[in-house]
Amino acid sequence: MQVGAELVNRYGILHGGLMTAFIDTAMAETTFKVDHAVARALTLNISVDFIRPAHVGQTLSAEVSTIQNSRSIIVFHVNVYEGNELVSTSLAHFYKQYNK
Repeated sequence: MQVGAELVNRYGILHGGLMTAFIDTAMAETTFKVDHAVARALTLNISVDFIRPAHVGQTLSAEVSTIQNSRSIIVFHVNVYEGNELVSTSLAHFYKQYNK
């Protein structure tokens, strides 16, 4: 994700809600790669630890790891980096919904 001026808060750093949305999207999209039969990936909970701020012009990347994958629940851990620097870490549970 490229951090643009429209994504920062009044302090000039990436808004935490937008960082959370970036992480949430990365995890949901990973669900479809892990289980091709899933129709919808629904966030059950998400926790984000903000390690350092992200600023305009920086490019963030998400490294998603699957912690657990059952029939209906998948658990992810995500590290977000700016270059080699850890920016945030996250853990979330998703509900996997299948077509009937």
